Amino acid sequence: MRWRRSRGATWCPTSSPEKGHFYRSDQFNFAKIGAPAIYFGRSIDYIGKPEGWGRTHEEEWVEHTYHQPSDEIDDSWVFDGMIEDASLGFYAGWLIAQADRMPTWNAGDEFEAARMKALAR
Repeated sequence: MRWRRSRGATWCPTSSPEKGHFYRSDQFNFAKIGAPAIYFGRSIDYIGKPEGWGRTHEEEWVEHTYHQPSDEIDDSWVFDGMIEDASLGFYAGWLIAQADRMPTWNAGDEFEAARMKALAR
């Protein structure tokens, strides 16, 4: 499912699920014990860049920089969407906190059994 925010950003499922980013995220430790977790990642599509630029850039970065001594903040980083991203996370948490029911996993999800075990206690 894809949807478009009012400020022009597009939200969509991960472009590379085979890379398992969620399983390396901080949220994964919550999921393992059955607590529903939200994971926001980034897209490989960039505004103002040609199609495929993001994938090429990410592949080069992972090969040459990720978890290397050079993996540090530098002047090439762009933070334009940071406030919008933080606002989305805050709003999602607020909506969950205001809901009449606790969040649940989708039926059959790999973390559903841990959730049911935790709720049975």
